[in-house]
Order: sequence, then C-alpha cells, then structure tokens
Amino acid sequence: MLDRLFCYGTLCVPDIMRHIIGRSIPGVPAVLEDYACYTLRNERYPAVVSAPGESTAGLLYGGLTQKELALLDRYEGTEYRRQRVSVATEEGRRAQSWVYIIRPQYSARLSDQPFDLEDYLETEVQEYLRGMPFRN
Repeated sequence: MLDRLFCYGTLCVPDIMRHIIGRSIPGVPAVLEDYACYTLRNERYPAVVSAPGESTAGLLYGGLTQKELALLDRYEGTEYRRQRVSVATEEGRRAQSWVYIIRPQYSARLSDQPFDLEDYLETEVQEYLRGMPFRN
C-alpha cells in the first residue's frame, strides 16, 4: 500500500528526502491546519504541535512505500511520532496523510520562535546539510 506524508521542515529539501528513501519524489505544496510550527531550541529544524486556528505550510509527498516510511521514521528518531492528519492542497482538495509530530515529552524543547520554511530554505538548509552524514 502506498501512502502520503506531509513535510514542513528538513524533509522539504529534495536532497535530504532522496538520500533517506533512495529515490527522488515530487512534493506538492500543502497546508496543515490547526498546527503551528516552531524551531527547536539550539537546533536547525522544526516541529509541529496542535494549535487550533494556526496553520503550517509544507509539501505533500505521495506514493511512499511502507519501507520508505520506516526509513523516514528512523530519520525522525524518538522525538517524533507519525500521526494521521488531513491536509489541504493548493487546489483546495483534502488529503489524508501522515505527519511527524513532536512527542509530548519533548515539547519543552520547542522555542517560541515560529518556523519559516522559506527563510529556512534560503538561510539555514546549507548548514544543516553540511552536518548530515551523507554530505561528508
């Protein structure tokens, strides 16, 4: 069975997604409603938390296999859990998808700084990539 995944941070970077799942996969712009996205303290990546009335922009990937989701689970680590949500695409369609949500026991690591995906892609992603094992 193939699945969808909504991404809002590092997994929006094609280089990172390709190296984790082993292939290139197109993403389409989408919005996760009723969730806010914040940076984590002392990190270059974000997390989302439930926040009625807020929204988080990102990419929706489709056609992921269970094996690929398992690879992504490993990448996301113990701080996050994969949860089913509904996202809105640019065309206004609703799509059921997975998303990685920070686990409650790690929520104290969230800063009060909202995460800006466009700014991240322009200013921070190159530094993050330099620290990735596949970028040695």
